[in-house]
Amino acid sequence: MIFKGKNALITGGTRGIGRAIALKLAEEGARVTCWYHANAEGARITEALSPSITTEAVDVTRHDAVKSALRRLTENGCPVDVLVHAAGITRDVLLAGMEDEQWHAVLDANLTGAYHVCREVVREMIFQRSGRIVNLASLSGVTGLPGQTNYAASKGGLIAFTKALALETARYGLLVNAVSPGLIQTDISNTLSEERLQQMTAQIPLGRAGTPEEVAELVLFLVSPRNTYITGQNLIISGGLTT
Repeated sequence: MIFKGKNALITGGTRGIGRAIALKLAEEGARVTCWYHANAEGARITEALSPSITTEAVDVTRHDAVKSALRRLTENGCPVDVLVHAAGITRDVLLAGMEDEQWHAVLDANLTGAYHVCREVVREMIFQRSGRIVNLASLSGVTGLPGQTNYAASKGGLIAFTKALALETARYGLLVNAVSPGLIQTDISNTLSEERLQQMTAQIPLGRAGTPEEVAELVLFLVSPRNTYITGQNLIISGGLTT
C-alpha cells in the first residue's frame, strides 16, 4: 500500500490506459479521482470502476471547469499529490483533407488540456514542496505517423511541455515525466482494421501490442516513492518499436 494517504488525480481515467492506472493506484492505497468527458459513455464506464474511486465529468479544455473541480478537491481535503494526465482524443485524417475543427479539437484536448490541469495542480504542489506528475504522450509525438499531424503535434508538444515543466519545478521537489506508449490494446486500437493491426504488429520486435496494465506499471513507478531521481524524461513503452 505504497500510496496510502496519497491523493491521485487521473484525467481520462475511466477508460483505456487511464482506467488501468486509476485501478492500480487504488489497489495500492491511493484515494483516486478520475475525470472524464461528460457523455453517456463516460458515465456508463464509471460504474465498472472500483468503489474507492471517485469520478467526475470535467472538460479539461475549459480552464474554469478545471479550476472549479480542483478547488472542490482541496476543500474536501484531497489536495493532489499525484497527477496523471491521460485525457486525449484523435481526429485522424491526412493534412490535405483536415478541417480546422479537427486540428483545434485535438490540440485543445491533448495539449491545452494539459496546460490547464498542470498549471493549477503545480501551484499547489509547489506550496507543498512535493508532487509527482506524468503526462501520457504517444510514440506518434516522437516519430510522427501519417494521418496524425494534429495528434503528433499535440503529443510532441506535450513532451516538450513536460521537459520544460520538470526544469521549472525540480527545485521544489516535484518530479515530472512523460510516458509515450506505442500500440496498446485500447478502444482506439480496436477501431483499426484487422489488416492494419497486423501490419502494425509485424513492425513491433516483441510481436504484439502492449496492454494498458503494462503502461500502468511504468506510470506507477514514476509517481511512487520508489522514484526519487527521474524527472524531465519521456519514457517510451513500445515493445522495442523505437529506441
